[in-house]
Amino acid sequence: MPNKVVKLERWEICRNVEETSCQYCGVPLYTGDAVYQDQSSGADYCSTHCAKASTRADTLKVI
Repeated sequence: MPNKVVKLERWEICRNVEETSCQYCGVPLYTGDAVYQDQSSGADYCSTHCAKASTRADTLKVI
């Protein structure tokens, strides 16, 4: 079975209009928080743990 790799981009919320919530656990993400965004789906996550659990990835690549 092939290894599922998910590419994430880590960025920081700089403005109020960028505020969002984690697609997996629902925690709110505010200005100054780090966001991990799935490059294929565009989903935002609060951590690599939530990203891995949501996508069921074997490996995460954070860029």
